[in-house]
Amino acid sequence: MNNFSIVFPNLDEQQKISKYLDKKLIHFDNTIEKTKQSITKLKEAKEALINQAVTGKIEVIQEEEEAKSTNE
Repeated sequence: MNNFSIVFPNLDEQQKISKYLDKKLIHFDNTIEKTKQSITKLKEAKEALINQAVTGKIEVIQEEEEAKSTNE
């Protein structure tokens, strides 16, 4: 174990790595936030569509074959 050596990048290289990781994290955070917003909008649209179907504002038509393939 005493003969094991560890190599550390120099300060300049560490700063480059840090900046690169910071940019990637910002990108990931933005992607996550946009995805959360999309999910929220889709949930709202789903609720509105269900509400319209239940209250009879839209007519739900489903052919027998579509119903069978969906249930399989």
